[in-house]
Amino acid sequence: MSKPRVALLAFCVATAALVVQTPAHAAPGTAHHVTVLRGADQPQPHSVARPVAGPVSLSASGGGCQNVSDARPCVSYKAGSKALWGDFYLNSRTRGECKANVFIFVNGQPRYQYTVDTYSLGHYPLDSEPVSGSGRGYTSVDFLDCDGGWIFTANSPDQYWP
Repeated sequence: MSKPRVALLAFCVATAALVVQTPAHAAPGTAHHVTVLRGADQPQPHSVARPVAGPVSLSASGGGCQNVSDARPCVSYKAGSKALWGDFYLNSRTRGECKANVFIFVNGQPRYQYTVDTYSLGHYPLDSEPVSGSGRGYTSVDFLDCDGGWIFTANSPDQYWP
């Protein structure tokens, strides 16, 4: 392989490593200003949990992403880690979105993940929530204006796991 091709290949590999998203807890602030609030400072979700009743599955089913207003929240289940994984995309900022509080609901219970500034469009950090047994979960993102007022909530589709 010629030297220019080797250099181009090395550049592509290095560039690809820069765009890989990391979990929010592993590297807060990677690509976005991520804050993880603790204890009494944690926000409560604006939305009410959806009813827990749903199909029981012998294998993981459902999940994925769903367009809701300016956002696209996503959820998946990874059997190897026994965890739900949630993230979201901000597709537009037509309502003045400045911050987002991200939750993963597990069998009707909200689990706060992180708060992030939403000044740019695109993908926001992936985070996980451990689960046990079988159940249903989804990612819920509350979008706030620059004064901290609630604008809207975007929920992913339901994810079921055995």
